[in-house]
Amino acid sequence: PGMDDIFKQFFGGQQQQQRVRKGKNLNIPLTVTLEEVFYGRSKTLKYSRSVNCINCRGLGGQTQSCNGCSGKGWIERMVGNAFFRQVQRQQCHTCNGNGHIVIKACTNCNGKGNKRKDETINFKVPTDLQSGQMYSFNNKGDEIPNGQAGDLTIETVILRHKYFNLNGKDLIYEPKVTIIDMILGSKIEIPYFDTKLSVEVPPRSNVVSTFNLKGKGMKSPRNYSGNLLIKPQVVMPKSISEDENRMLESLRDSLNY
Repeated sequence: PGMDDIFKQFFGGQQQQQRVRKGKNLNIPLTVTLEEVFYGRSKTLKYSRSVNCINCRGLGGQTQSCNGCSGKGWIERMVGNAFFRQVQRQQCHTCNGNGHIVIKACTNCNGKGNKRKDETINFKVPTDLQSGQMYSFNNKGDEIPNGQAGDLTIETVILRHKYFNLNGKDLIYEPKVTIIDMILGSKIEIPYFDTKLSVEVPPRSNVVSTFNLKGKGMKSPRNYSGNLLIKPQVVMPKSISEDENRMLESLRDSLNY
């Protein structure tokens, strides 16, 4: 590069392009149930944002150019030392970066330049949604005059389910069973959303067994669905009778046991 290019770089020649001002970004939480995720249902979100006054176009009323920055909204100052100097831009404190000063307030917004407006947005819940995922909607945040509206960000939270835990795309069901159920075998019924499923526990099953119903987990629009994992939780009796105690003692002493 030539000397002119070097001087332009050092003295701020590349900073002359003014960045587009942008309004405030908004963040709102969205809580969904596991059923809403499973079926991919739609949710209607309501929120409030700041929009420009339609009478004064967000300016606040009748205005005149700011003398502090000559209507630019920013001022330049030289920083550095004897060996390196650079031009920096700063927001004009006289007009707060607006480039103008209100001399007669708008009667519709009382000189504020903006008003609150209730908004609604339809959100289709993805069937592969995970808690904590965030979705952005451009220009749905606060508006500002002579600039671009901010963005709206939705942060999702899946509520805890009555029966299932969620691990990735897998559903985990942990029914309570007795040790007798695991020894003799049993049938476990599963309240599976709007229907019921069942799984057979074979006799003499290990107490840490996991039974897998493939494809019965959370749905995925792009690839395979998750699984439904049934993990029986053996619970001990709160009390036993004398006859039951003698029967268990005989089982413990038997060779097969």
